[in-house]
This record gives sequence, structure tokens and C-alpha cells, in this order.
Amino acid sequence: MLAFGTAVTDEDRYAAQALPGIRRVAPPGATVLTRRGLSLPAAYNAMLDEAAAAEDLEGLVLLHQDVELHDPAFGAALAAALALPDVGVVGVYGRRGGSGVDEPGSVAVGHVLWGGPFEERPAGTGAPVEAELVDGMLLALSPWAVRTLRFDLRFAPHFHLYDRDICFQARAAGRRVLVLPTPVTHHFRRAALESRADFVEALVLLHRTWAG
Repeated sequence: MLAFGTAVTDEDRYAAQALPGIRRVAPPGATVLTRRGLSLPAAYNAMLDEAAAAEDLEGLVLLHQDVELHDPAFGAALAAALALPDVGVVGVYGRRGGSGVDEPGSVAVGHVLWGGPFEERPAGTGAPVEAELVDGMLLALSPWAVRTLRFDLRFAPHFHLYDRDICFQARAAGRRVLVLPTPVTHHFRRAALESRADFVEALVLLHRTWAG
């Protein structure tokens, strides 16, 4: 069973963007979870706890309420990627080829449209690609990760870098991080982001946690 989870703060955006995409790609029998009134890390941890109880769990897909998936083949491809040996986290957009907390020298992997509809839809879901980290717009956790990892609540005030932290947790445990390229629309609103100061504070926290 593949589960999908979203922290909902805007019912209209969820209903118009994330939910149609989930319905488009979810395999038969998939579970759809939501949480409201919690910080993002707390909401995600609550859904991890719920999904962890499923004996037939194939993975939990955590996606933002403004992220829309397009390829009906994505669900099956994602389940296959999550079943690969030693996989911890799979995303749709990330970075590979870097090193260290800031991943210097890394390159972007994945195809995301930031805004409205694709003028020309890219090819469907591709093969998984090894990465160092994936963007929090979509984080799919393997059964091992669902039952082992939890989001660090210290990142809750910032809305930044919780995604990098969960990838570092997986890699520190010897698990792989993958990008599964697929057409994705992120109906992005820059005004919805917190200030630059919040990003800097989150970066300081990430360094203290992982750079010694």
C-alpha cells in the first residue's frame, strides 16, 4: 500500500492542486492522509506514525498542497523505486554530485515547472537517479524510513531545510536518496515563503547538526 500525505493550510489550494494530482497517480488501494493545524514537521511526523502501522506499506509520499503530479505512471514507478535496495528517500527534484552540508559543486536533477501549466509537457516518469538531497515539495519515504526517521521539530519555525535534514538522516544510516524525474507543477507563490532571516537560521541549525 502506497500512502500520500499533505499538511493542509489552504483548503482551496489542496483541493485544486495536490489532491487532483494524487488521484491521478495513486495506485488502487492507496491511502490519502492529511493533517491540519500543525507545523509542517509535526504534521509529517504524525502521518509517519499513522503510516508506520500499515503492515503492507510500500511507502509514504509527503507533498506540499501546491504540488501537482501529472503522469499516471508515477505511482507504480515510485513504488518500484522505494523497493530498491537500501533506499531511504525519493523525490522528484534534487541535487547530486556535491559534498558537505552546502553540497558545493552539485547539479540539479528533475523537472519541475514553477507556476502554471506546461506549454509542452515533458516526457513521462524516467528512471531513478542517485542524489544527495531532494526538495521538500515531495518527499517519498521507504517503509524503513517511515518506521525509523522523523522530522526534526527544531526546523518547524523556519519552513526551510527540513528536507535536507531528513535526507542527511537517511544517508547517515547508510540509505540511498533518489530523484525520480516526472512532470510536476509547483504552483509556487514566493510571498508564501518566510523571510531570508528564517532561511539563515535554518542553515545555522543544519550546520550545527551535521557539520560538527
